[in-house]
Amino acid sequence: MEGKILFHLKAFIPGFKPIPQIEEAENWGESYYDNIKKTTDALLNDPEAFGKKMAKPILDTARRMLSDDFVSKKGLTKEQIITALQKKLNDPATAEKYRQGIKQMAQKVKDDLPQMKERRARGMTFSAKGEDAIKLVENWLTGNPKSKRLLSKHDEVLSGEPMLICQPAKQGKFKSKLHNQLMRSVKNISDLGYDPKFRKRENDKINRLVNNYLRKDIIPFSTGGTSHIDFVVIPESVTPADSREVKEIQYKIYSSFMGEVKAQKLRAESEEKDYPTPPDPDDYLGKPGKKAYFDMYLDISVAVPVEYCQLPL
Repeated sequence: MEGKILFHLKAFIPGFKPIPQIEEAENWGESYYDNIKKTTDALLNDPEAFGKKMAKPILDTARRMLSDDFVSKKGLTKEQIITALQKKLNDPATAEKYRQGIKQMAQKVKDDLPQMKERRARGMTFSAKGEDAIKLVENWLTGNPKSKRLLSKHDEVLSGEPMLICQPAKQGKFKSKLHNQLMRSVKNISDLGYDPKFRKRENDKINRLVNNYLRKDIIPFSTGGTSHIDFVVIPESVTPADSREVKEIQYKIYSSFMGEVKAQKLRAESEEKDYPTPPDPDDYLGKPGKKAYFDMYLDISVAVPVEYCQLPL
């Protein structure tokens, strides 16, 4: 569908992938589980734990909540309710259920620990790939007037200003959903080697999501359409010699964040590949240099049908 472009933005994404802090996450996981185990063992080994931690607080709360003249629908007075509750709490079977619950909770933490450490490792990366570009895009599309402050020297505003493209009542949910989808997509596209078919599939997901919240006066989003949000891959065009230079620059960056020993290990394990341009260590400091390396950019275009062009937006 033809229309008038309201704005067109390109947000560039540095090509480095984040490095999960595996060792730090491993140490955190062991410490976390040790603390849980100490707490649960102390509760299980204390014969009075149920009475102190559960029974007494429950009875105290019931006494506070019920007035002295309270009568239930079944005709029970406050005193009768407290007596019945106390009898149930004094039942050995109730205390045993409490103990079994503690054991099950400790076992669940132990079973979930590998996934917890993995999530922790990802969360401790010193830079999430595409995070700055995605933050710019989600703020731009929700009309945040401060969006321009998020522009880097490499981003391109081809036309227009920040604007709210979604239904106002759904702004918060749209921004959150868009952020999560873009973060997933940039990681998936990178991890699968920028495969064109897979990239199109991810772009389709993003554009469908936008349409779920889109204002009616804006042309529906579609991959490559008049209105769109698309990840675009920058073509590779350098020699193998450049890829060796890239590895050395990566090593310098990794060293500053992780120490020389870890950086050497990563350099030995990493594969050489061609890059559009060699990266600059300043990319990780938020100050891209003249040779800043980017492997993708987000291309965003928003348009309205011709018949809307004379209407206030």
